[in-house]
Amino acid sequence: NLKKFFEAFRENKKFKGFNVTIPYKTNFMTLCDRTTLRAKKIGSVNLVYKENNIIIGDNTDVIGFEKSFKQLKKIQSKKILLIGAGGAARSILYYLNKRNIENIDVFATSLRRKNICNDFSIKNFVTKTSLLKAKYDLIINSSSGGMIGKSPLNRNIIKLADEAKGVIDIVYNPEMTL
Repeated sequence: NLKKFFEAFRENKKFKGFNVTIPYKTNFMTLCDRTTLRAKKIGSVNLVYKENNIIIGDNTDVIGFEKSFKQLKKIQSKKILLIGAGGAARSILYYLNKRNIENIDVFATSLRRKNICNDFSIKNFVTKTSLLKAKYDLIINSSSGGMIGKSPLNRNIIKLADEAKGVIDIVYNPEMTL
């Protein structure tokens, strides 16, 4: 129960803040008293903290992704496949849009997240791996696919990753995925 948890957080003076992960990053947008401009633009929160008894939501996922992306100096990221359309994907698209990268395909298993296309000027939203025919310079996994306790990534996506020039997988448990 997020609201019950959030009210307990509000009342506890020793509890200063916490991180938010799958699947709650967009839910906390409406629970916080304030959200940072960055979190508003991204549309998700992964950091919640108190400042002068005001609960603030921020997004630091974009900072972590930027550091990972900058390590791929030798890769021309002209065609990108982003797997997932949740809160983490929103942070990644925010960063890629700031870098003026336009040729991005988003793969998600559900059409209910298609609104991400309007928020970040994405033209190609795909729900079936059989429709992913292109070769990608960079593939980014922002889904829970491959995470311990979750479904593995689709074999077709793994084949695409084998042909890509670079891969960023933001799954943190386990450290190494297929």
